[in-house]
Amino acid sequence: MIRQPPRSTLFPYRRSSDLLVGLVSAAPNGAPEIACEDMRPQHGIGPQPGDTVIASIALNSNGDGTFTVELTQNSGAPQFKGFLIQVREEGSTEALGTFSGFGSDAQGLACSGDNSAITHTNNDLKSSVSATWTPSGEGTFYAVASVVEVNSAPDVRHWIDIRSADFTIA
Repeated sequence: MIRQPPRSTLFPYRRSSDLLVGLVSAAPNGAPEIACEDMRPQHGIGPQPGDTVIASIALNSNGDGTFTVELTQNSGAPQFKGFLIQVREEGSTEALGTFSGFGSDAQGLACSGDNSAITHTNNDLKSSVSATWTPSGEGTFYAVASVVEVNSAPDVRHWIDIRSADFTIA
């Protein structure tokens, strides 16, 4: 079961619609480059608590030096609309490597190089997104994602720092 905070926690000033419109913005066509470092979707409100995550991310080796990165809706959780996915080296906020092979729900984002991250192309509901990631070097890496469930005021819910297990490329 997904625990949601009370609505008053999300918007303590619900009666002031003018204030809400000024604070919340949507990115239906993908995350802006400004979100690359902190992975925050720039919707003008803080993320959900860590124990209410609606998705998980995993990396699997393809056996040819590339990896499949898959962001998947957790069982019983609502679908998501927006996302930002990167692969980082442990201790860094820089997006590394190159993404390819993503479907029509995803597009490359130039965080630290062409297609070094992927983000959504629309705000349709999604249950999973996958792409191929090619590393740019050796090290200990992890995939990280941010996910937006609803992206219109007053119900903006997003999660940041959804991490995969660490993996080492030697």
